[in-house]
Amino acid sequence: MRHVVLMPFGSAGAVFPFIWLGKLLKARGHRVTMVTTCIFQEAAEAAGIDFVGLGTVEEVEAIGKDRRIWKLGMGTKVVIDYAVKWSERYLEEIGKLGGIDLMMAPLTAFGARMARDKYGIPLVTVHLQPIVFLSAYETPLLHPWLGWLRALPVWAKRFLFSLPNAIDLMALPGILKICKAHGVESPKSLWRDWRDSPDGVLVLFPKWFGEPQPDWPENFLQWDFPLEDLSAQMPMKKELEEFLAAGEKPVVFTPG
Repeated sequence: MRHVVLMPFGSAGAVFPFIWLGKLLKARGHRVTMVTTCIFQEAAEAAGIDFVGLGTVEEVEAIGKDRRIWKLGMGTKVVIDYAVKWSERYLEEIGKLGGIDLMMAPLTAFGARMARDKYGIPLVTVHLQPIVFLSAYETPLLHPWLGWLRALPVWAKRFLFSLPNAIDLMALPGILKICKAHGVESPKSLWRDWRDSPDGVLVLFPKWFGEPQPDWPENFLQWDFPLEDLSAQMPMKKELEEFLAAGEKPVVFTPG
């Protein structure tokens, strides 16, 4: 039996796959604790996962109500700013828990990497989408205006990807301050030094969706999509069931 701490950051689409992971780990006899924003407490505990909530409901709702998230070219910066702001809370909660054998977290949970380096706890980075790797071989479409980037030769893309990048420009100054305050060795680049944990990388999408490329990390395990609808943990309200049962089946549009 091991104590595994899951540290997702983001909205439901980023957190529910970690609840799926937690259920699998529990089924194999491990103790699982989730550390993330407080609004996911009910869903995590319904799956039998211990929960440590960060922040208040009002703080979390403020993120979702930030209209800048929906602006092209601005949304990523807003999310990264919030990730930096919350990273210190992740680090502090890990320090309080103790007795942790393994952490699992996405790149944006910067506090997880800080905790690895400060407390010596192994960390597995969890990637949910191929775009995270930003391969010079099969390059994702990063922005509607950057289609030309995919047509460049590999050597040219390698050079461009070695230059200062958006995540470092947006997040590194804030991360450096937190690292200094907590005695953690600072990275030179979040993207190149902290994107993938040296202890292991878990890729949660199949090869037909994202084929491994030569510049992916060597220590990765690729699995399938986290196909868990969480219907048992998140039952529909009576009003919604009545609406769906009335008349023809509706068409639903949803982001993410």
